[in-house]
Amino acid sequence: MRKIAKLFVVAAVLAVICFTASAKKLEIMKIAKGEMPNDSNGCDVTCAEEHAEKKGGVSLKVVASADGGYFFGQLPAKGIWDGYDVIKIGLFNAGKAPMKGMVIIKPKGSTYESRMDYSFMAKPGDSEIEVDIAGATTNSGKAMSFKEQMGQFDICPDGVKKGDVIFVKYIRLQTTDEDEKEEKTKK
Repeated sequence: MRKIAKLFVVAAVLAVICFTASAKKLEIMKIAKGEMPNDSNGCDVTCAEEHAEKKGGVSLKVVASADGGYFFGQLPAKGIWDGYDVIKIGLFNAGKAPMKGMVIIKPKGSTYESRMDYSFMAKPGDSEIEVDIAGATTNSGKAMSFKEQMGQFDICPDGVKKGDVIFVKYIRLQTTDEDEKEEKTKK
């Protein structure tokens, strides 16, 4: 009986350790539940079943309404981002060519110099964009603070043609656990 009790105690301790070490996440938009961006220009955004992160969920289908570029996102951005390490964005580029773009993070009342612009390239098919915000700097090189709610968060594809389509599966803030930190250090 004591052996069984000890096993339960050990199992409980291990479960607590594993839970504590797991990554913390915050959905910037709850896309799987149909949450839509509240800020967009130059594109049509709808919910779609194709390319959802999980079966039964939805993705955002974003279609360029003209040649050039567009943006979509949240104004203001959801939550307080302090304590998170990365923004992860799951995309499916339905085109045959890579799509370049930018993730723009703006504090409230920001200027070009006080915001953060992160360039990305999404290959055709599935891509995960990872924006490192731990130790992030503004466009002018100053430390970026995430202790207050961000004024705006946008994804801005560029060089697109009218009718180009991407699907967005998720946009989330996340901490990196020790294994991920070690893996990044090795690269």
